[in-house]
Parts: sequence; structure tokens; C-alpha cells
Amino acid sequence: MRALLLVLAGCWTGSSATPTTPEQPTPTRPEPAGGLECAGVVAHAMEISKEELAKTAKPDQIERVRIAAIDTCLELRWSQELLGCFNGARTSDDLGTCQSKMTKAQNDDMQKRLVEAIQDSPAANPCGNPCSP
Repeated sequence: MRALLLVLAGCWTGSSATPTTPEQPTPTRPEPAGGLECAGVVAHAMEISKEELAKTAKPDQIERVRIAAIDTCLELRWSQELLGCFNGARTSDDLGTCQSKMTKAQNDDMQKRLVEAIQDSPAANPCGNPCSP
């Protein structure tokens, strides 16, 4: 668990851009004004980190991380500048640089959600681990 937290903190998040579920849920909250959208930026950031996360996270945890990242982006209304930074990242180090540009509230909220997302508890995953179809 500690290793996974270090990966998440150091390189934001990670997974494949295409989740293992057939369709990605559509966020219900409005996107920040401008051209970049949270879901696309999160998918890009997770693609960069997918190899690192695959070493330490289960597929269901990775999916929960993806959803948690989109949720915090939407709810804390990340700026186009911040979204642009994450979208332009090419390495895990780049993602860390972008994370350092987040406000304290954004960073705290993201870290809290990511920790909750990777916990293997009934609250984090009501259908068990892993969820069966």
C-alpha cells in the first residue's frame, strides 16, 4: 500500500487510457470552461503512469483512481492552465511538476480521494474486490 501511495504521489495517477470496463461513466458535473476536459486529461496522465501503477495496483483500484481523479478535477474546477500542464506532460516527472502547481486545497483533495480509491474496503468497493460482472 505504501508503495502505491508513493507512485500516486510521485506521478499523480496511472493506468491505461482505456479502462477495462466497456464504457467510461460520463461525469455529471460541468467541466471547467475552456477547451480541455477533466476526463481526457486524466486519461492522458494515467497513460503516462500505467506501467508504474500496474506494478503496485489492482485493476479495480486503478479504475477507482481514474474516477477519483476526474471527480476532484471537476469539483475543484481545475484551471485550463493546470489541465494544460497535465495534458502536455510526457513523463512521470512532468506529472509531478504539474502537481506542484496545484493549490493546497486541490492537492489535499486529490490525495485524500486517491487514498480512498486504493483502499480495499467495502466503502471503497461495495461489491467486493474485484467486482464481478
